[in-house]
Amino acid sequence: MVGSNRYPRQPTDFAFPQQRKDQRWTPAKLAQRRKGDLQKVAIARRLRRETTMTLNWIVDRLNMGADGSLANLLRNTKLK
Repeated sequence: MVGSNRYPRQPTDFAFPQQRKDQRWTPAKLAQRRKGDLQKVAIARRLRRETTMTLNWIVDRLNMGADGSLANLLRNTKLK
C-alpha cells in the first residue's frame, strides 16, 4: 500500500520501549527539550542504526528541527 501507510509502525512507540519508559519521553517533553539535546541525539542515532527511518522522519518525531542539522549532530557528537 502506497501513500498514507508509508511507515506501518512507529519505532519511537515500539522499538525502544525501555528507553522511553526510563526517561519518560512524551511528545510534550520532547518539544520542551533543546533540538540538539544529547539524549535526543542518542535516540536519533539508535533509530538510524537499528531502523530504516529517514532523517526527516526522525526530526519530525523527536522535534529536532531540520534533517541537515540532525545529520551534523550525528556526525559531530560523540557519546561517552
